Amino acid sequence: MLIYIRSILYAIFGLLSMVIYGILCLLSCLIPIGFKRRYRFMVVWPRMMIWGAKWIVGINYVIKGREHIPDEPVIVCSKHQSMYETLFFPWFMPNPVCYVHKKVLNQIPIFGWAFSRLKHIPIDRSKPTEAIRQLVEIGAERVKEHRDPVIFPEGTRVAPGEKGRYQQGAARMALASGANILPVALNAGLCWKKKAVILKPGTITISFGPVIQTAGRNHQEIMKEVEDWIEQEQKVLNPELYE
Repeated sequence: MLIYIRSILYAIFGLLSMVIYGILCLLSCLIPIGFKRRYRFMVVWPRMMIWGAKWIVGINYVIKGREHIPDEPVIVCSKHQSMYETLFFPWFMPNPVCYVHKKVLNQIPIFGWAFSRLKHIPIDRSKPTEAIRQLVEIGAERVKEHRDPVIFPEGTRVAPGEKGRYQQGAARMALASGANILPVALNAGLCWKKKAVILKPGTITISFGPVIQTAGRNHQEIMKEVEDWIEQEQKVLNPELYE
């Protein structure tokens, strides 16, 4: 019963804070403070949500491989199991991050409007060829702006212990921008399942791997190395799921 109560309180906290902070973020766009300052102001909300997850629900985190995170822009290629990692990367990474996301998200009242002001990488998934072009071109622009694009290569959330089909977008963006790839494995889905209302207390591990070099390689070779590292690290984080 306590888990249910804490999850409901967290949902209320998230909804109220999103509306209030979303309005504040939109208002901040009227002030000429520059993108980086506006970004740092806007990502206070995801940090609040990580804080709320810890103190309301009991979800904590540990970092593995922090030493692999470079100062220069990289393409973050991560496993995707829950909302937790989408909240985590914006305030944790040293450079402003940008997400590859469905273009329609920008149309959501308040949240979507504020989200669009952060200059992410919106794509139209109904037009695959156009989506790839948008991903590569806009992604390369974001890297030039000293930002870290975040891509979930399986395209959607995947339950712990499962594996989706790895797509080639991250490698194509890397080759177009000249950036390397930072692979990330995690087990957030053990606490925060896909579309779950009830969250479970526990400790999430977020593991950063060695940077994968991309210069002089083809996208298939690059993505094979990304996939191999992430999936092997998933087994290290939770071997019981792969027995």
